[in-house]
Amino acid sequence: MGMSGFKTRLTAWMQGRYGTDELNSMMFWIAVALWLMGLLFNFGAFAVLSSALLVVVLWRTFSRDVGRRSSENERYQQAVAEPRRNASQALARFRNRKTTLYFRCEGCKAWLSVPRGKGSLRVVCPNCKKETFKKS
Repeated sequence: MGMSGFKTRLTAWMQGRYGTDELNSMMFWIAVALWLMGLLFNFGAFAVLSSALLVVVLWRTFSRDVGRRSSENERYQQAVAEPRRNASQALARFRNRKTTLYFRCEGCKAWLSVPRGKGSLRVVCPNCKKETFKKS
């Protein structure tokens, strides 16, 4: 039997099972990191945690309860959405730091920006409409 036959049988066996998703990927990489830390620091608890996490990843992958696994992944994505957005915005502010001055609105604490080198500018916050004068 060649690789094609194995692939066909594996595909048939996985029919109706959940498979992998973003939550599984994150748990897998955490398990790998725990395993490596266990090797580095010679601490057996990391290996146990890593193994337990890999069992959970495999259990979720082969689960037939697609609805429940899907809702778990959706809750995970909702939980990480804001930290990801904050990290993405912080990275954009860092990349544009030479051309743009970023500051927080005194009223609502939203991030505002003005181009650097344009003198004193009047800035109106789009959220709370508070007016601020900022030297760029």
